[in-house]
Formats: sequence, structure tokens, C-alpha cells
Amino acid sequence: MSAFKEQSFVDRRQSAIAARQSQLEKFKAQQQDPAAQQRAAERRAIAEARAERERAREAARRERLAREAAEREAEKIRKAAEEAERLAAIEAARPKSRMELAARALAAAATGQVRTGSSAR
Repeated sequence: MSAFKEQSFVDRRQSAIAARQSQLEKFKAQQQDPAAQQRAAERRAIAEARAERERAREAARRERLAREAAEREAEKIRKAAEEAERLAAIEAARPKSRMELAARALAAAATGQVRTGSSAR
């Protein structure tokens, strides 16, 4: 009364071989299909276009980073030059030595512009 018939090992093996053969034939048929080949070509073209866009973005990013680095370097140089000018102006305004102070005092005294330590307000 058993409705289930158990398969033997050989039957199971033959079923597995037939299933694999069927899968292989299906795969080969898909490879020969012109529509499948066209879809694969379209996918390759899309992937190539995507890779090209990525390369262009990367090149633009590298260019932008190089430009920003050059701008930072130029700004650093400009600030250093401004600082050097500022320090040179301060140094030029400051007397160099006591001899120079004495010479300026003598020159001021000779022209009548005597300066005193306290200013009259």
C-alpha cells in the first residue's frame, strides 16, 4: 500500500546526470542567442562608460587638489612676504644703536627740533 517508491542509487545518479546535462544545454543555448549576446555587449558598454566617467572624475579631483595645494602654497608665500615687509618696516623705524640715537639727537638739535622726554599737552 505504499504510494512512495524509493529510488535506487543508480536511478538517482541518472537523474542528476540528466539534470546537469539539461542545465548545460540551456546555458549553451543562451550563449548562442543573439539577444543574449546583444544584452551582454550593452552591459559591457555601460561598464566601460561607467569606468571612463570614474576616470574623468578622478582626474578632475586630482586636478582640483593640485590647484588647491598650489593656492595654499601661494597664500603661504604671500603671507611670508607680507610678514617680511612688516618686519623690515618695523626694523627700519627702530634705531639701530646708541650711536644712531645720538646722531639723530644731534641732527634734531642742529635743526632746532629738540625733543624732550615729556610731551606738552
